Amino acid sequence: RALFERLDVSRDGRLDVAELQAALESQARSYFESVRASTTYETHALLGAADADDDGTLSLPEFEAGRLYVHHADQVERPDLFAFADVDADGQVAPSELHALLFPEWSGRADAFRAFLRERVRAAHDADADGRLTRRELYGWRQRLRGEDTAEDEGEDEGLAAEDAQRFEWHDGDGDGALDEDELGEFLLPRSTADGGGETLQELTREELRRLVAALQLGMLPEQAGRFGEGMERDDPNVQGEDHFGVEQALALG
Repeated sequence: RALFERLDVSRDGRLDVAELQAALESQARSYFESVRASTTYETHALLGAADADDDGTLSLPEFEAGRLYVHHADQVERPDLFAFADVDADGQVAPSELHALLFPEWSGRADAFRAFLRERVRAAHDADADGRLTRRELYGWRQRLRGEDTAEDEGEDEGLAAEDAQRFEWHDGDGDGALDEDELGEFLLPRSTADGGGETLQELTREELRRLVAALQLGMLPEQAGRFGEGMERDDPNVQGEDHFGVEQALALG
């Protein structure tokens, strides 16, 4: 009852679509703010673990020492990643700058990082210089690191090869066997609700509202309605369970 009264802004004893939408958006914003704060905390902690001289920043030698795991470091040289992060070019990466590498979707620099990765990866792996990457070109680095032949799938772990194929095919929107500029950017750094702005947030909550209303009309419980979205996690290799915002979360306003 207390939750119902909080949502019933008009105090008419009924919840209309606008009130449900407002509740979902409020919970989503709180969720995003909480995650953003968490990524900031984690960035400071990870930088501290790699900061050998305890000056609160990372120098290039500290960054290259390998004590800090950075996504894409197996495809892009660490000095290049360091240069991208070092916005003020002072030779040191501060926590706010490192944040763009570790959690780009929460940093405000996601688009810039996506473009940076796309250009570096394409320059390093586009063997025939046609501006697109085939799966063989994209994953050849893994075999080259092991000194193996780069024939497609040859020498690769079967599980890795299958996972690579699924992810590649998902992003190869036109099915031509190669990733163009836009497809490669999404492959390297998929867009998320976090870096999509308010419109994406509204789209997300509209979808959750649609599911909630449908569930209530069918006499379902909210936790059952949340299962409607499980198929998305199975079908989209970029969607992880902890990133999926379910109806049951949206209703947990207390």
